[in-house]
Amino acid sequence: MKLTKPGFVGYYAEDAGAYLERWALANRVFGDDVKIEGVVRLPDEDAPRVVISQPFVQGRDATVAEVSGFLSERGFVEHKGR
Repeated sequence: MKLTKPGFVGYYAEDAGAYLERWALANRVFGDDVKIEGVVRLPDEDAPRVVISQPFVQGRDATVAEVSGFLSERGFVEHKGR
């Protein structure tokens, strides 16, 4: 379970629609199973929080080659910066 900061949705505090769309896209592209559980307002807080759940997966740190391969298999291409 994860709660957003009060009054914020997502790292950049974007609107709720963008936050939900990003989770839906991640579920589709990466085969994840994130669920929006609801909205809660905790005692002594002025703004609500969004509650999500995501299955726990025991793992290890991936190598750069593993990450690159995983993303390539899903149609991502590497962008070489300047």
